Amino acid sequence: MSCLGQRLKELRNTRSLAQVEKATGIKRIEISRYERGMYAPSPPNLTKLAQFYEVSYAVLRILYYEDLLQDPREREIVLMWARQNEAFAADGHADAAWEPAFLCPACLRQRPKETS
Repeated sequence: MSCLGQRLKELRNTRSLAQVEKATGIKRIEISRYERGMYAPSPPNLTKLAQFYEVSYAVLRILYYEDLLQDPREREIVLMWARQNEAFAADGHADAAWEPAFLCPACLRQRPKETS
């Protein structure tokens, strides 16, 4: 089970999928798939779930990124983007400043060593 899926299931707790569907407009099958880690919710659906469960969207989004970074290919794409964005910001593009807050500490520790 994914980090996000597990957290969504914990947040649902004693509520039924039908209750969540009624309150958010997200189909039960979709919610079930999110909880089982089969699919990741779109940002609009993640926002609806965060509002319904009264939790921070940012926290749920961080869990999404942690799940994403479990796939080595996706992880390398994200880290490559981060390195490119940091270099772009270092060249004087202040509007491109990137805060790596979405990467969990464990992911940062696992970052592959760069070769010169």
